[in-house]
Amino acid sequence: MMLNLLFLLILITSGLVNAEKNVKPQALVTSIIQSSTLENVKGFIKTTGFRDSHLFPKGYKARRGDDRKVRSSSSPKWMEAVGKLNVDGVKTCTLTLVEEDEDKDSRIAITAYHCIDIVLGNKNKELNATFTSNSGKVIKATAKVLNHGGGDLHDWAILLLDKTISKEDVRPLLISGESVVSLREGVEDGDYENLVETAVGHSADATRSLGNKGKNLTYDNDCKINMDQNNYSSSRWAKDCDIYPGASGGAYVTSITFDDGETEHYISGIIEASSGKGLMTYVSLSSEASRYNSTPVIDILSNILEDYNEY
Repeated sequence: MMLNLLFLLILITSGLVNAEKNVKPQALVTSIIQSSTLENVKGFIKTTGFRDSHLFPKGYKARRGDDRKVRSSSSPKWMEAVGKLNVDGVKTCTLTLVEEDEDKDSRIAITAYHCIDIVLGNKNKELNATFTSNSGKVIKATAKVLNHGGGDLHDWAILLLDKTISKEDVRPLLISGESVVSLREGVEDGDYENLVETAVGHSADATRSLGNKGKNLTYDNDCKINMDQNNYSSSRWAKDCDIYPGASGGAYVTSITFDDGETEHYISGIIEASSGKGLMTYVSLSSEASRYNSTPVIDILSNILEDYNEY
């Protein structure tokens, strides 16, 4: 079995290296997903690093049937908490400003580990964040890494911005310690009226009307998780959910509408990777911090928020 998987990975890697001339990566990945178990697909993503944009052909287009929307001034206000992360001028990802108290400002953001791994241990490499409010105000900040999961199935990182961003300019997203599986079960149990799952990020597809090479913040609010998955899985999959390289580190947001008609928006996961065919994986904040640390990510994040954010 291991030899077969090794041979498969060699073929995959070879195909990706020559992707521009031969096979489109999204088609290659899709065929693997159709013929492999979930765990093998996860192993493929971690081994080949297909989520990084340099493995995709120049001019990569969004798939047919992609139903993302481009964030605008009329989009939900909570999306202003999702910004662009420039990693030492080498690659771009996404990050999200977060808090657990809606009345507080924030200088803490979260992203994916594979976005920031190249800056670890090197003080000369920079992380630059940009947020844009719904009114059009642009806020820039530098960042440093406070904690991370180390990759694999623990693809998360917590960042400290060099300044506090006022909630009057950009209101941070509230964090959720419950898995999306648990939240969705709340709808079935009648705890609240409705639940919508949205993936938001700076996808760098070249389609001008959508990602426009990462210039636009795009979102898909038709995402649906696989309810058969284990509640405590470190990384989960969502279907009918379009994202592309550049959206890594973005927000998987659960919007809950209660019986009184009020809606709250929580970030419950960090976008990790995509097949390019509407199948996406994300890291749940309720998951274990790393293979060596059973503490949930949400607990580490809560402690950091208490230490650094001011009333």
